[in-house]
Parts: sequence; structure tokens; C-alpha cells
Amino acid sequence: MRLAVGPVVGLLRVLLTKSPAKRARCVRLVAALAAGLLLLAACNTGERVVERVVVRVTATPTVGTATVAPTIARIPTAGSGLAPLTTATPRPRRTAAPPVLFPTARPTVDTSPVFPATPTITPVPTFTATPMATPEPTATATPTPAPPPAPTEAPRELSEHLIVFQRDQGRDLNILQMGGDGEGQAEVTNVPSDEVMPAFSPDGGTIAYSKSLDGNFDIWLMDPDGFNVRRLTTSEGDDLHPSWSPDGTRIAFHSARDGNTDIYTIDVATGAETRLTEHPAADVEPDWSPHGDRVVFGSARTTDFDIYLVAIAGGGITRLTDAPGVDASPDWSPDGLRIAFSSDRAGSFRLYLMNSDGTDQAVIPVPVEGELPADEAPAWSPDGRFIAFVSERDYNPEIYLTTPDGLLLLRLTNYAGEERWPAFRPDPRLLPAS
Repeated sequence: MRLAVGPVVGLLRVLLTKSPAKRARCVRLVAALAAGLLLLAACNTGERVVERVVVRVTATPTVGTATVAPTIARIPTAGSGLAPLTTATPRPRRTAAPPVLFPTARPTVDTSPVFPATPTITPVPTFTATPMATPEPTATATPTPAPPPAPTEAPRELSEHLIVFQRDQGRDLNILQMGGDGEGQAEVTNVPSDEVMPAFSPDGGTIAYSKSLDGNFDIWLMDPDGFNVRRLTTSEGDDLHPSWSPDGTRIAFHSARDGNTDIYTIDVATGAETRLTEHPAADVEPDWSPHGDRVVFGSARTTDFDIYLVAIAGGGITRLTDAPGVDASPDWSPDGLRIAFSSDRAGSFRLYLMNSDGTDQAVIPVPVEGELPADEAPAWSPDGRFIAFVSERDYNPEIYLTTPDGLLLLRLTNYAGEERWPAFRPDPRLLPAS
């Protein structure tokens, strides 16, 4: 084995140099050269030998019987210094299919030429139209419309109205208020005494009513909220059923102060009283006309109880009804043209209308189911569209609502005790045009 002297001398010169970088490279080269010399010394023939080099060749896995390629090993020769190699035992080949990385197979592209298919022409079938027979017209009978049932839902405009009424709450009689649709019922009075027959002043700012102290009823006034209570009359007899004059300065009422019931008026500001009627029979339930010149009332002046008019000036009396039975509780319409009242002339109390001179008396056809009801004490709404009244249709006096034509029937109250004498609050927005 020959070694080149020139490179070795060159390496020694580099080791003696002062450059650290050159010396480091020189050291690495010397180490590599020494390793090579040792390797060459181990080889007897000068061929490159790699200890225990085993080359394994494994065929591509296929489904079925696997064939294992032979293991090739280098046999060491004598004097090589290598340990004898043992024959490697072949590994059993994996027979399971490899994991599928792409489940969807790649599409196979058909490279054969494609020729357009010859279109097939399908003949269109021919249909022969069959003439249809013309049907003969059938006469349709025109049905006779049935009369619509009376509405039982409150019209929307009723919520703009306010009604006061009296209720028997067992311990005493109190005054309550509610909307025209029956909603929002609330007490106006709640004191240990009886308060009955409320009536709003024309401006809606005061309520006149009858109040009993020590068993004697007098006329009292209060604000609509039940406060600012003041006494108006102080007679020894019962003063009941107050009714305001259109200008709000006077109140008509009936009184039994002298042992006989008659019609009186009182000045709200001064308390001065005027007697309008004087008759041995009872004159009751006065209602002041919208024009302020007359008062309508009920009286038993004859064998029957009828409705009369008395003039404010002069006191002249005019009889309006003359039917068998009882005609009572008259109430003027807001325009002064009609009067509503209750009568039992047909056997049971029902509501009636008549002109202000007593003509054209006719029942209001409020729907009736079962026995004839007891409908009493009508009260007009300020716009003249509705009439509140008391009815014993369920054998208990309750407040109901109808229209002058009787096409509406709406129950406003449903209480165990008796409820009577409804009265609307006047409202200038709701008054009919004059």
C-alpha cells in the first residue's frame, strides 16, 4: 500500500499555521484519512466491504399467495475479521390488503372514439277529438236569507262610554262605574250607607244620587271619583231619582216629604226648591227633556200607571200613554225626539219607544229566549246609538245593552246581587249633531 507523500506534507504545514479555522479543517481531514487507512487494512483484497450488509427485496403485495424474495448476504472470508453471518429467516408476508387511502376509485377513461348516435324519430300519435255534449242548464233555487242573529259582542265605540249604576252588595247599596262594554267595573262609593240612582251632570263633572242616612234618602252630590261629597236636600221624606236640567243648574226629583210623592226641582247653587206636581197619586221617576222646557214622569193618576209630561213654565200636564198595565221609567233620547220606557202591557215588562208627543208606541224587539224577560229602566247613551237597561232574564236584575232597533243584546254585568239604574256619562264628543 502506497501513500502519497505530498498531501501529508501539506497537511503538516497547515497544522503548523496560525489560522484556527485552517487547523480545524486539517484536523478533520487527518481524522478522515486515519479512518480510511484502518478500513483498507481490514480488507484482504482491497475491495470495499460493508459489515453485515443485508439487502432485502420485498415484492409488491398482491391478493393471494405471496412470494418472498431471497435474502442476499455477503459471506466473510478468512482473515477478514468479520463474524460469520447467519442465514436470515424470511418474514411472513402480510396477506391483509393495505389501507384504502382513497375510497372512491378513480374513473376509468375510455379512449375509444365516440360516434354520435343516430337519432330515432318517434312518430307523433294522432288523436281524434270526441265532441262533448253540452249540459243542459240547471236552475238553482235562490235561498231565502235567514235573519241575522243579534250580535253579542260589544262594538268598539262602546269603550268610549262610561256608565254608573247601583249594586246591592249585601251589606248596603253602592254606586259603581264601568265602561260602555261592561269592562273596568269599579266602586265609586263604599261607605256604610245606601247610595242609589246615580245621574251625571251635563258636563260629566258631578254625580247626583240619593243617599240614605238613618233610613231617610236625600239628594247628594259628589265628584265622579266618589270624593267631594255634599248634601243637597234635607227633607224628612225620601228624595229619589235625581235628573239634571240641560244647563246643569237644577235637578228634578220625586219626594214624599209631605206624605204624598210628587215632582220637585232644586237649584244646585242656592238650594231653592220648586214643586212641579201636586196630586194625590204618586208621581215618580222624572226625566228632564234635552230642551229644558218639560219633564216626563210616571204616575198612577188613573187606574193604570202611565207616562205624563209637565211643563216647567206653567205646570201644564199632558198624558202620553194610556195602555192597560204599568208604563214606567221614561227616558228622553239625546235629540229630544223620542222617549224610551218600560211597560208590561204585553204581559211582561219590555222596552218600548214612542215619539215625544206619545205617538208611534212600539216595542223594541230585543231578542227573547224562553220566558218573557223583565226589561226595565232604559237609559240612552249620549250619542243616541245605545240603550242600557235592567233585565231579569236570568232571574236576577243585571245591566244589559241594546240598540233602538233591538239588533244588539249585550250583557254588561254578572253579579250575585241586584244591579239597577244605569246612567251614561254625557260626552260632548259623542252627542248627536243638532
